[in-house]
Amino acid sequence: MGIDLTASVTIFITKMVKEHVIPFTPTSLPVETLQLLKEAKHPELLKKYNTPDDIWNDLNV
Repeated sequence: MGIDLTASVTIFITKMVKEHVIPFTPTSLPVETLQLLKEAKHPELLKKYNTPDDIWNDLNV
């Protein structure tokens, strides 16, 4: 198309900002993203932590 990378990215971002949508339809999402989207619909099922140390302990770090 004769458009350099900078112009392409500028057009892409401008369209996203103006229309508040991604200017293409993703064909598939990573499995991790799909799982996170499912979890986001049911926040009551998510683990809750009282302190950062509780998170680290849960992660075994």
